[in-house]
Amino acid sequence: MRILNDKMKQIAQGNMDVQIDIPQGEVGKISITIDYMLSEIRSLIQRIYHEEQEKGSSKCWRCSRRSGRILYTIR
Repeated sequence: MRILNDKMKQIAQGNMDVQIDIPQGEVGKISITIDYMLSEIRSLIQRIYHEEQEKGSSKCWRCSRRSGRILYTIR
């Protein structure tokens, strides 16, 4: 449970590249669900980013990689 808590704190701080990887028990089932949700969120963010670039939107999107993390911001 401590590992799950630590990983969730990383996600709350904006690290969307976290993988939980707890293989057994009820916490393992939760970790699989969280990993799937994060994957879907990353895909949706990328899709929106590319759609906005194609439109030439005036919104400034930034997707940058720093210290192994992908940071997504909209200004």
